[in-house]
Amino acid sequence: MYKNGRLLRTPNPGNAIYQNGNWEIFKKHFKYLMPSPCNKLYKKSYIKVLFDESCVYGEDSIFNYANLTEGTVLVAIEKCLYNVYLDKEDSVNKTFKEGKLRDIIKGANIRVNKLTNIFDIKNKALDEIRIEALDGILEGVYTCCNALPQKTAIKELEINLNNDRVLERKLTSTRLHLRPLNFFCQNKHFKTAYIYCRILGWTIPKARNLRNILHKWAHTGH
Repeated sequence: MYKNGRLLRTPNPGNAIYQNGNWEIFKKHFKYLMPSPCNKLYKKSYIKVLFDESCVYGEDSIFNYANLTEGTVLVAIEKCLYNVYLDKEDSVNKTFKEGKLRDIIKGANIRVNKLTNIFDIKNKALDEIRIEALDGILEGVYTCCNALPQKTAIKELEINLNNDRVLERKLTSTRLHLRPLNFFCQNKHFKTAYIYCRILGWTIPKARNLRNILHKWAHTGH
């Protein structure tokens, strides 16, 4: 992986074989390779779900997790056979447009549901998966707020956050959850802030500086 002509890292999952729902092998060698198809070879008979061409972001990960089943066999080799260059400023990973948050949420839900259904994961590991998915969604929320015009951002958030199953699990991220709330309140988007908090399972937010203003909005609408 290169940026500005400098080698950042060389992914090396090691030589490994995953089969029969072995979570530890999958987690150690394959989980972080799932977001991309460009480092894989697929048997034609393996592919049951095609790429979702309606996606504007994350279709690679959705494709890989959609095709992952209990009978999947994965083989990894330690050799790195391709290069990725991160210098393109207009890459979809560095930009935001309408639909991206929808696809981030869709990918998170597919990932959590698929891993939950396939693997016999203990509660702690399952919470880690859900929190990881939630972190990705909240990062998408934050990026959405900063990259889109305010009206467009609010529309995107209100449409997508109300349909998010991962957030309904009432898991919060101490690293990220206050940043979107600060944005909403600074720009007086109290309705969206309130919706956001309720989806997270908060009657009122835990942050003291936001509690009174959102509590007032909930009762007056102003």
